[in-house]
Amino acid sequence: VWENISLGNAAYSVNEIAELANRIGLKPYISGLRLGFDTVLDPLGGRLNRAATNRLLILRSIAGKPKLLLLENPLEGFSDEAAKMLTDFLLEELKDCTIIATTNNEYFKSKSDFIFKLNQGAIN
Repeated sequence: VWENISLGNAAYSVNEIAELANRIGLKPYISGLRLGFDTVLDPLGGRLNRAATNRLLILRSIAGKPKLLLLENPLEGFSDEAAKMLTDFLLEELKDCTIIATTNNEYFKSKSDFIFKLNQGAIN
C-alpha cells in the first residue's frame, strides 16, 4: 500500500499520509489490512473494491500537494455519506488546487464553482 501511494518518493512522511488517509476515509481500510501500509497489493487491484481503489488513487494524487487534479468519476462505488465527506474534503481543503472532474454526483456538482456539460462532443 505504501509503495502504491508514495511511488517511491521518500519525501512523504508516514504521519502525513496517515492523516490524509484518515481525512478521505481510507484509514479503516488500511487498518483492516494485516500489514497495514506494508501490505502488498495485487498489481491489477483485483482484491480491492471500487471505493477503496478510488480512495487509494485519490490519496496518491493528493499526497504530492498538486496544483491541478484531474478526476474521472472519483465517487463511484461510494455511499452517499462517504461521497459527501470526500467531496467536502476535496473542494474545501484543497484550496490551492484546481480540480477538474467528470461526475454524475449531484452533491459534487452543487459544490463546484463551474459545471461544463459535454453533449455529443460539444461543451455546453
